[in-house]
Amino acid sequence: MAANNKISVGISSCLLGNQVRHDGGHKRNIFCVETLGKWFELQPICPELEAGMGVPRPSIQLIQSDSGIRAIAPKTGQDVSDNLRTVLDTHQEDIARMSGYIFIHKSPSCGVFRTRIYNTDNNVVKQNGRGIYAHALMKRFPLLPVEEADRLNDAVLRENFLLRVYAYHEWQSINKTALRKKDVLDFYTQYKYIMLAHSRRHYKEIGQLLSKVDEISIEDLKTRFIELFMTGLAKHATRGTHANVLFHLQGYLKHKIDKADTASLTALITSYQVGHIPLITPITMIKHHLQKYPDAYLEKQKYFDPYPAQLGLQSHI
Repeated sequence: MAANNKISVGISSCLLGNQVRHDGGHKRNIFCVETLGKWFELQPICPELEAGMGVPRPSIQLIQSDSGIRAIAPKTGQDVSDNLRTVLDTHQEDIARMSGYIFIHKSPSCGVFRTRIYNTDNNVVKQNGRGIYAHALMKRFPLLPVEEADRLNDAVLRENFLLRVYAYHEWQSINKTALRKKDVLDFYTQYKYIMLAHSRRHYKEIGQLLSKVDEISIEDLKTRFIELFMTGLAKHATRGTHANVLFHLQGYLKHKIDKADTASLTALITSYQVGHIPLITPITMIKHHLQKYPDAYLEKQKYFDPYPAQLGLQSHI
């Protein structure tokens, strides 16, 4: 957590409008600055600048060589791969406290999904490479939610990333204490329906793990649980999987609401499933019924409010 109690999220410095790119420019991202900046403490890092390359500087490319993929400035032949990885060492403790990281796309240092890799003849041999710094960070912090800024324009990718950030932050918060096995169970109880929407396989595997909680140590439990948990959340929920969860939740109300309300809720869930309305609509209806007919178990579920409603994420999926 940052000093102002906002959740700490790393970000490529150029995305905040800082003029740190090789040509002295920036890639200011309005959504990151004006929306996410209200909720997160965005921690800017430019690995190329911190690697001592200066501004302006020669551009670099990822080159497939006999010694692996290297970050090289074609104009000078300088290899800055090790310098970029050293920046990660500098920020090790800060990144360990972060709950997510937003990278600039296509960057030979920071790109995550779509960075070009060239051969020594300057021909593209791969379109979906990963920047040197981003690759090293993701290898060292494999559970940390990461995304590229321009992919946050996609409503499903945006919701999935921010869901993982908030969930991971909550885990980090409770993991600062002397965590007990009961704490792991209580934590997951809140997320069961979210996990069911994202990955039935991980839902089952976590259930199997927690059924043997008395047979394993707390350290083993924590390690195995959070790996399954974060990997499962990274799977994208669909309208079909959300509808399955919504019908499960409706089942808790079947003996409480009348036939007309049941039919109305069923119609809303079905309408959501086929793409006519957003997720927020059936969720709001279920929450309305729960205000009239409280259920202690459902009130614990993060499925209804996994992040601040003001972000409007469920209105677009």
